Amino acid sequence: MDKKKLPLWIVAVLLFLSVVLLVYFSKDSYHTEVFYGDESTQQDSSSSKKSSSKKSSSSKKSSSKKNSTSSKSKKDTVKTDPSSEEDSEEYHYLYSTPEQSSDHAGSDSGWDPLPEESEEEEQAFSFSDVISSAQALEQEYGVEIYLHTSEQPQSVRGSYFTSPQAAQNSVDTLSYLLSLSDGELLWGLYRRGTPLAVTLVEDLPSQEDAVSLENVSSGIFLLLQNGNRTEESFMKSLAQGCYTLLERQGSLPQLEQEFTQINPERFSYGKYLPQYVLSDPSDTYFLDVSSLLSIKNDVIQIYAAYYGDLVPGEYFGASCPVTQKLQAILSVFQNNLY
Repeated sequence: MDKKKLPLWIVAVLLFLSVVLLVYFSKDSYHTEVFYGDESTQQDSSSSKKSSSKKSSSSKKSSSKKNSTSSKSKKDTVKTDPSSEEDSEEYHYLYSTPEQSSDHAGSDSGWDPLPEESEEEEQAFSFSDVISSAQALEQEYGVEIYLHTSEQPQSVRGSYFTSPQAAQNSVDTLSYLLSLSDGELLWGLYRRGTPLAVTLVEDLPSQEDAVSLENVSSGIFLLLQNGNRTEESFMKSLAQGCYTLLERQGSLPQLEQEFTQINPERFSYGKYLPQYVLSDPSDTYFLDVSSLLSIKNDVIQIYAAYYGDLVPGEYFGASCPVTQKLQAILSVFQNNLY
């Protein structure tokens, strides 16, 4: 071959190869897109790995899962939905702050923990506070109050308090009952040396009533627990104690004489006459059947019903014979117990 023509042949061959390559790549542009797409995916993958390496060791596994998932999604589709990515669990786990993570977890579970009370708050209320409340009632009403606890047990039947709050609830109940009572009677009993004395217990053994009259000696001694019909039990026990004091003083004949004048003609206790029990107010002489048995039951029931608000007010109207009996009871109490 002529050496002078060799450069021309080389130039021709190079031109031919350039034309072939140009035609080839211009027709198959898909390979170009995949080439650059893979390169960008690898760059994103490497950058996410670098950023995830800065996080705590506990998130490395989740981070690698996210990178592999994102690289696959980019190969399958060119466009992604940013809102769905932000709503994913991996997104919240990797990119939320600790406060946001706790809020997100609470909203999913539907349960938020309640703040726990400190030991100082639990121990702030004690039996000393309960005793102070009881002493305030003593000074206000002229009564004596005893608290049955394991620290200061009383010689009474019934269980003692183990919780200061339960004891305080009982003191609050007694405060309510004393507010319903005749304050002049309570102070009169105190001045005469026969005060009302109440011992608070947690429970009474096999006792239906919430209040029990223990004895009447140097005073009227009651046991009180929280329970149903507290007003009725308390007022009946107080009335029974007062009746016993009158009986010991010999002051009952006056009351018996007045009741005989008020009751129906030729009536004597022990007869069953239901037509006189809670009938029309003008014909009502007794408030329950037990009142027909004795004057003692009659007095106790009328006194308790009035101060405990146990019957409709119409039975203490001016036309009802029960009202006359109530006035006789209060008159004898005032003359002998105040």
